Amino acid sequence: MWCHLLDSATGEELEACRGHHGPIHALRFAPGGATYASGSEDGTIRLWSTDWVERHGAGAGAEAAAEAAAAAAVAEAAAASEAIAAA
Repeated sequence: MWCHLLDSATGEELEACRGHHGPIHALRFAPGGATYASGSEDGTIRLWSTDWVERHGAGAGAEAAAEAAAAAAVAEAAAASEAIAAA
């Protein structure tokens, strides 16, 4: 499975990381946005490094945007999981 980071304003894919063997249900950025963790139905938690903040600017605005992107990814994963469970 792939973990896609998207620009919340444009929908543009910023990067994609491959490694999970099941749907991703959680994603959380570390303070500063240089690393993030993703949790999957396969029982694994993966840590990723990113240069997202370097490419899009540092500071509170970039960190808030990273947190918003992570929250959107978690909500999307939860909705997908609920849809699969209901099927």
